[in-house]
Amino acid sequence: MSELQTIKCYLNQLPATLLKLLGIAPPLGTIPEPVQSVIDLYQGVERISVNIIDNFGLFELTYHKPQFMITNSQAMLLLSTKNPYTLGVLHQIISKLFVIA
Repeated sequence: MSELQTIKCYLNQLPATLLKLLGIAPPLGTIPEPVQSVIDLYQGVERISVNIIDNFGLFELTYHKPQFMITNSQAMLLLSTKNPYTLGVLHQIISKLFVIA
């Protein structure tokens, strides 16, 4: 793949998307639906690696182009959230994942 595919994702869709990719049915009516374009692209996923990159980190990636991240990544989800700070994003992801568990 010559260019890393970028897909927009709302933060509250992330838990259902990760569950669905791993073959686990997300609970209906409890959390928002997964990002269908990601589900359509990838079937039979055994492992998911999550790299959270803030705006400055994105600048560093485009400048330094680390091979280990570029060659092994297949898609990038751009998360849309009302709280863009990294700690807020992590808190939202973790709290949503534990609510459905």
